[in-house]
Amino acid sequence: MPICGGNWNNGADAGVFYVNLNNARSNSNANIGFRSALPSPSDVAGLWACFQHRGDKGSCFLCSRKKMSGHGMPKVSCKCEICNDSQGDSMSIKNVYSELASFEGLLNALHEIWAGNRYEKTELALWGDSEKYLHHISDCLYDMNFPPDRYRTFYVYEPKLRKIVCSDFVTKLIHRSAYNVINPFICKTLIEDTFSCIKNRGTLKAVQRLRSWIDYVSKKNERWYYLKMDIEKFFYRIDHEILMQLTRKKIGDKKTVRLLEHYICEASKPFGLPVGVKNPMDIDEKDMLWDVGITIGGGLSHMQGNMYLDPVDQLAKRTLQIPYYIRYMDDMIILSDDKSELHRYRREIEDFLNDVLRLRLNHKTAIRPIAQGIEFVGYRVWPGRTFLRKSTSLRMKRHLKGTMEKYRRRELDYVKARDTFMSYKAMLKHCDSVSFDRKIVSDFILTHSTKAEMEAERELFGARDYFLY
Repeated sequence: MPICGGNWNNGADAGVFYVNLNNARSNSNANIGFRSALPSPSDVAGLWACFQHRGDKGSCFLCSRKKMSGHGMPKVSCKCEICNDSQGDSMSIKNVYSELASFEGLLNALHEIWAGNRYEKTELALWGDSEKYLHHISDCLYDMNFPPDRYRTFYVYEPKLRKIVCSDFVTKLIHRSAYNVINPFICKTLIEDTFSCIKNRGTLKAVQRLRSWIDYVSKKNERWYYLKMDIEKFFYRIDHEILMQLTRKKIGDKKTVRLLEHYICEASKPFGLPVGVKNPMDIDEKDMLWDVGITIGGGLSHMQGNMYLDPVDQLAKRTLQIPYYIRYMDDMIILSDDKSELHRYRREIEDFLNDVLRLRLNHKTAIRPIAQGIEFVGYRVWPGRTFLRKSTSLRMKRHLKGTMEKYRRRELDYVKARDTFMSYKAMLKHCDSVSFDRKIVSDFILTHSTKAEMEAERELFGARDYFLY
């Protein structure tokens, strides 16, 4: 049987994948033959099966014809190394490792890490020969020779005492490059009501979404309640085995999975808290667990946190079919007019967290009427009004006071001080804290210290580089 084809609208015998120019049987002078004239896909199954692999890498014929399976060609399973270079389901992320390991990907990550941060010795050493340095890291990644990871620990007090583990500059650079490539794909798989480390879905969008629900349900005659759930020491209790299972399901690129596995399961420092320990400051580092926990503040931590809790989102939306469910990382809120229904939701989600994800809810979990107000992402929301949470307003006042003091000592220029103030003003614009807004405007005054005060400070603190006069 001859292999023939032609235009979809006529019977031109142009041949499969051949160009038919000035064909008498064609309705056009430039006719691309693309329609197979073979009777049916089943008749050519033997023809497709007869193609064999060549010995050299990248020459698998079936690999180059996979896209044709939707145009009348039968799907053929291929067992070669090329076809099986990726794993995961059909919707998983594939062929991204070369992008995150490339020089361009690392360069973009470098610019993002440098932007707005103070420079230390490691960062400053890169200014002179950053191109050579990035090429070396890229070559190491392509060879699957991952640079060793190192971490240092420090503490912050916003909004409470937290232990932050910061990685070295090279590890931070690789994490950021991987985050830039993978996170956009991960975000597409998340539900609409998840708000954390997602573009155009931050804290403001989260509180606006919750407020719209509260305003809507408060107009009904029923009494509405909310269920607030918070996971106990979430980042310290993430199970490595479960996280890698979820990673392999979402990411089908073996090299990318191996990179993430190296920094999750083979870290040079333990990050996990044993059950019963509620504060990482109450335990020695040698007693930390190796098989659970990821770094807080790491380049990939929030993306991995979203991946880890995505099954909970799917349970709430698909199985339980909860219409008013919202999550910001490990904080979850559900609205309902039936208190017994909220108790059932809590049991279902808590059992799922315990049995499947090996997590537990903490003491903040509670069911209350929405008329009492809901604390969420730094705000407190009532029907028809939104205020800053008290701890948020106190932290804001402390920060503005520190900004004025730094400006007075000429440690901060006017542009940065103004930007700090205007960012808080923009935040207050979306809530009903009018009196607090007026107070910070009246209290925020930028003045430089006098020459006499500067000389006294020089004698007290030593020589200092004052760049504003």
